[in-house]
This record gives sequence, C-alpha cells and structure tokens, in this order.
Amino acid sequence: MRKTLPDYMVPSVYMMLERLPLTPNGKIDHRALPAPDARPAGDDHQAVAPRNTTEALLHDIWSALLNLPTISIHDSFFDLGGHSMLATKLVMQIWETLQVRVPVRLIFEGRTIAALATAVEEARARGTEPALAEIPRVSRSGDLVLSFAQQRLWFLDQLHGAGAAY
Repeated sequence: MRKTLPDYMVPSVYMMLERLPLTPNGKIDHRALPAPDARPAGDDHQAVAPRNTTEALLHDIWSALLNLPTISIHDSFFDLGGHSMLATKLVMQIWETLQVRVPVRLIFEGRTIAALATAVEEARARGTEPALAEIPRVSRSGDLVLSFAQQRLWFLDQLHGAGAAY
C-alpha cells in the first residue's frame, strides 16, 4: 500500500477478525468493533527510552495525547494514531510544558520524539521565538473600509430597505 497510496491513506493498524459484527439489518455494526491494538501488527522493534529530560517530557506529552503507556523515541506520531488535530494539541502542550513554541509543520516533518526533541533544544539554544505577525492598527479618525460581507449587507439594506432580517 505504501508504494501506491499517500501516507495518510495507509492504515496504521490492521486487525484480523473471524467475522465482522453485524446489525440486525445486516450492516457492519461499527460500535461493536473491538478497539485496535495499541501497536501496529508486525511491530516487533524494541522501544527506545528517552535519553534526556526533553525527550522524557515529550514522551509524557505523547503518551497522554495518544493514550499509549510506552512509546519509543523513534516511533512516528502518525503511525501511533496521531492526526492533524492532535498535532495542534501537541504543539500547545509543548508550549505549556517546555515554554518553547514549535510550528505544527515541525510535527509533520519530524514525526518522532527524537527529532522533535532536537528541534526543541535548538530553539532553546537560539533563544528566539518564531515571529508572530503583528496586526497593524488602523486609524479611527475617518471612515473605515467595509469588508465584503459588510458591503453585501449594506447593499441588501439599500435594495430592500430597512428590515428585521439583519
């Protein structure tokens, strides 16, 4: 599958079932399906424990988010069941725990605790935070420019007259 499908379409866990649970109508009963195993089938590698404090803290964050007790520092976040929403939560947890801002892009590029710990240590060594774009202040002395949505509402008000719709 990895040769023909993009990464996000390749299942991270395969389960063998004797038969699929069915509803009385003969459809698959998704609620009755067993929860997948924590580790993908055929995953017989040894878990590598965190080597330093940063990796240990990241391991704890990953364990809590992915609900897995043991994670190797070389396991891929997405192979363990992570997805884009969890990646966003991960970035926020890293900020709260380590006081380092990392872009979500880094989770998609690094994918492992080891790679992420290296990036966090580099950010700490630089001592710089990613620049946040400042929102420019607009002068309030004259008329303000309307957004497209506001222009539309103004136009409808002029077309139909004052009404209770808006």
